[in-house]
Amino acid sequence: MHSGHRRRGLLRAMMADHLTDARSRGEVASALYAAESEIYQRFGYGLAARQLDVRIPRGATLRDVPDSEALRVRIEKASLKRHGAMVAEVQSRLTRPGTMTLEHPRALTARFADPSSEWEGGGERLRMLTVEDADGAPVAYAMFRRKGAWSAEGIPEGVLSTKECAALSPAATHRMWSVLLDIDLMGTVEAMPLATDDPVLWLLTDPRSARPRLRDNLWLRIVDVPAALTAREYLCPVDAVIEVTDPLFPDNAGPWRVTSRAGEGHVESAPGAQPDIVISVQELSAAYLGGVSLTALAAAGLVEERRPGAVRALAAAFESTSAPVSNLFF
Repeated sequence: MHSGHRRRGLLRAMMADHLTDARSRGEVASALYAAESEIYQRFGYGLAARQLDVRIPRGATLRDVPDSEALRVRIEKASLKRHGAMVAEVQSRLTRPGTMTLEHPRALTARFADPSSEWEGGGERLRMLTVEDADGAPVAYAMFRRKGAWSAEGIPEGVLSTKECAALSPAATHRMWSVLLDIDLMGTVEAMPLATDDPVLWLLTDPRSARPRLRDNLWLRIVDVPAALTAREYLCPVDAVIEVTDPLFPDNAGPWRVTSRAGEGHVESAPGAQPDIVISVQELSAAYLGGVSLTALAAAGLVEERRPGAVRALAAAFESTSAPVSNLFF
């Protein structure tokens, strides 16, 4: 923002308008990737998911996985027309928690975005690595690009950067990474973003070689607390009264009694009830998708437990979710 426009409440007005509009449309939350992480916490956004960026040396050794060598690999220029259906098919079969879906055609188109700023100056256009089983069905893919470089001694120091990877089985995961880590004239593979428990971290015989860097990923802001807590799934039974603080939407405060049965949640207003947990909308938003533990937030003094054991019980129930999310990008 231009310095002459700061301290005039413009961003606050924009965010209030966005969040109010999202709520009026019946959306339970807003999600974004933050250019500056400190800004959006002022509006109730919590850090809901982290990512790992890793730099793995070419030729890094992987632990053996049965049947991986039987899978076939193709490498081609990435093309929405040629590979879009394959990517959508693999994505539709993924069961890993936190996987982004491709429910709208524009989401698939965005996957193949290849701006010139990414490949000008010595880089190359996006490439697609496809792993297929014996029947020719896709079981893994990776989008990547290469940029060549040489040391003064004539040693190749090129960098292969992955944009996105997905695999349907341990064997497919192993085959995909074994090829990515063995591309000629590369010195390093930059894999980002990865989940903090991505399988490649366990496949490496020398995990220190990955040189992982932990970063923030998705920021989430619940706009309708009872609707959000009803929409998500619960891994185990829960019965807790939650009091929420929310300066922007005071009617989110509750207290709310949250119960679950067979994975489905039920939320009702509980006026006068003594809360088991007191939590800000920022911390509730951070824990909502299950990527951040309520127990960790409580240990940091960010969640108040009024009934012993309430935080641990709710944290266990929050470990799995499939809640709808609205995306906003800045």
